[in-house]
Amino acid sequence: ADALKVNTSLEYLSLDSNCIGNEGISALAESIKCNSTLKYLRCDANEIGDDGAINLAISLSLRECVALSYLSLNLNQITDSGAEEFSEALRCSPELKIKFRGNYIGCEVEGRLKDEFGERVELADQQLLLNDGDFWSETELAETQGRAEGAIDKAWGSGSVEGDWEIDDISMLGDDLYSFLLNQEMQNL
Repeated sequence: ADALKVNTSLEYLSLDSNCIGNEGISALAESIKCNSTLKYLRCDANEIGDDGAINLAISLSLRECVALSYLSLNLNQITDSGAEEFSEALRCSPELKIKFRGNYIGCEVEGRLKDEFGERVELADQQLLLNDGDFWSETELAETQGRAEGAIDKAWGSGSVEGDWEIDDISMLGDDLYSFLLNQEMQNL
């Protein structure tokens, strides 16, 4: 990260899937305060939470000599509080675009960011890590709810499963039943 303080040529940096976490992104945030050439930064799937996101947002808000116009923070652990901190950075830099896909940002914050910054902020359904390491969005889970309920009926030989399921209900299923449901879903595709 210290090399970025004196860098005069690097414009594109991808650190995807390097497990840099909050500590690493905070060090990077400190370094880019003084960088006038880095325009494109990808930090997807790095276990970055709100603490690291907030430190990065503060650095970008200072705009002392930051040239960054594209930031990708997809598939991290950023929640509402971390995402909202980027508002000031987006206000200071009309050219800055940020991707937050696959984080844990609620509808209310997503709506506020989209209303104020439009297409400069890319947010998508919250991603959920399933037991097999695959990511599904809430929308994908909702679309499969009916088929999953049918599979439970079939597995248990019962009448029907009543009511809507919540995401927590699905995550609380035992591994054997979960595997059965996943296999049933895959057969239906």
